[in-house]
Amino acid sequence: MHVVRTKITNLEAQVEGLKKSEADFRDRYEEAQSHRECVEVDLSAQIISKYRDLAGKDAEIANLKRRLHEAQEGLEAEKKILEAERQKTDSLEINLVAEKVKAEVSLAALNVALENYAEVQSTVESLLSDCEWMQNFGIAHITSSILNATELDKVVVALTMVARAAGHRVGYLECAKHVEEALHQHFGSRRYSAREGAEDGLRRAKEDYNSLSIPVLDVITEALKHDDYVASLRSFFEPPETVELSDEEDFSRDDEGAE
Repeated sequence: MHVVRTKITNLEAQVEGLKKSEADFRDRYEEAQSHRECVEVDLSAQIISKYRDLAGKDAEIANLKRRLHEAQEGLEAEKKILEAERQKTDSLEINLVAEKVKAEVSLAALNVALENYAEVQSTVESLLSDCEWMQNFGIAHITSSILNATELDKVVVALTMVARAAGHRVGYLECAKHVEEALHQHFGSRRYSAREGAEDGLRRAKEDYNSLSIPVLDVITEALKHDDYVASLRSFFEPPETVELSDEEDFSRDDEGAE
């Protein structure tokens, strides 16, 4: 009985120990639970803070992405503007080169035009000088040289005399014919028998006139074959230039002649 009571006492002591252990365990559990709750609250707060931080980071990232996109768009716009400016610059350079080439061509054309103008002006001045010479001297002098040629004078005089003799004979015969018809009387032509060959002489004189060769006319014809025929005519018809001597030169010439 004592043994049983001892066992019961021991069991009760064990039960009390177990109860105390249970109470300790419960206290520890509650403490652990409380600590867990604190940790969970702290973790929740940290998680919420992290979420907020992440949300802020996301907003910042989104803002950075937006700014990056805007920067890229601005960069693309700047690239387009730069490309347009480069094309504009290239176009300006091409236009500048074209204008430079055009200016060089215009300058070359101007130089050629000036050279041509100088040549034309020289030609015009030469033509004006030739026209002035022909008007004031050449035509009259050339015409006078032809009309006053000795060969022409001789042929014209001979032709005039023969034509006059032939005309007299023809006139006499015509008058004699009319008188014979009016008076019914014959008039002989013995008085003009010396002029019976006048018609043949006139024919020969005409042939001589038509085949006349005037040297000065040959010179003129030959000169007209040249492009600068006025210069050729001037070299032949224009009198040589005379050099006027001063009184001292005349005096020295007289002294030399006296010696």
